[in-house]
Amino acid sequence: MRQFRACWSCGGLAAIFLVAQILFILYWHQREAKQTWHAVQISHRSSSREKVRFTDKPATLLEIQMQRKQKLLAACADPNFTFPGKNWDYDEIPKREFGSFIAIDNVKLVYCAVPKVACSNWKRVLAIVSNSTVYKDLAHLPPGIEHGLFDKWKSDKDLKTFVQLRLDTHKTFIFVRHPFVRLISLFRNKFESPNSYVFHHVARMLRLYGNVSNIPENSKKLFEMGIKPTFTHFIQYLLDPKNEKGFFNIHWRQVYQICHPCQIDYDFIGKIETMDKDITYLMNLLNLKVAFQFPSKYQSATTNNLLRKYFGDVPINLIEKLYKLYEPDFVLFGYSRPQFLYDEAK
Repeated sequence: MRQFRACWSCGGLAAIFLVAQILFILYWHQREAKQTWHAVQISHRSSSREKVRFTDKPATLLEIQMQRKQKLLAACADPNFTFPGKNWDYDEIPKREFGSFIAIDNVKLVYCAVPKVACSNWKRVLAIVSNSTVYKDLAHLPPGIEHGLFDKWKSDKDLKTFVQLRLDTHKTFIFVRHPFVRLISLFRNKFESPNSYVFHHVARMLRLYGNVSNIPENSKKLFEMGIKPTFTHFIQYLLDPKNEKGFFNIHWRQVYQICHPCQIDYDFIGKIETMDKDITYLMNLLNLKVAFQFPSKYQSATTNNLLRKYFGDVPINLIEKLYKLYEPDFVLFGYSRPQFLYDEAK
């Protein structure tokens, strides 16, 4: 009888445990369903500044974040993997390299904005979250307003010190993208149509690599003449020793030089390639309720198709040199070397 009671007790406990698991799963799915938003709106969940624990998130999203952070930490700790500035202390980072950081004190947030990685859209979100504009939703925010807001915010600050004082109290986040696709996005946006901002770069590319000596006075006239830089010209320009050794333009500067991931421990590492899932996770981490969708252009073409289209005519030796130039970003953020470009090269 004592043995029977013991077995029944074990079975009863197991049954109770099983029921508890089922109830938890049902609760969790109900909770997740409530976190799916479609309307464009932004509101604070509460005035509490308690940090959201990673253990509150779905296991798969948690695992992805852990993998990204572990890969980055391993690369930073690897003595055989080197790149400029890798072993700097925070104090050794030049002040000029903090121009992409934005700190929002009312939500205790620090964001490092990487050009061509949805940074304009994130700035629009932060412009509303920070209450720095009279507009309360993304739909009514005028185009371009985000740049003026944050340029003014940065103008009177020592950003290096400003950011350092907030690293222990604020959540930090960054979004990255396949390094080669980021360059393609930049080229399409800045060099495939007239753009006064990059005209001096275009003129130099054409003189050095396009055998064009008679450059008109502005980009509009240049394109009217049918003269355009090619993607190969752009790569040659990036690989020019004079440019490579200098301080790269922010739009094509490597992420490791913009956001210094070996010196700053980011709470969240997002990727363009998983934007939808990452947005939901990040908004919960920041303890904000945000409902919006970024433009579908980020998922409009597969990575391989874009790479084939733009790198198809690029000589293999230039592809290899370009990879070496951006290799730290590939390794730090878990992007694979595009081997098929080498295999398909003519």
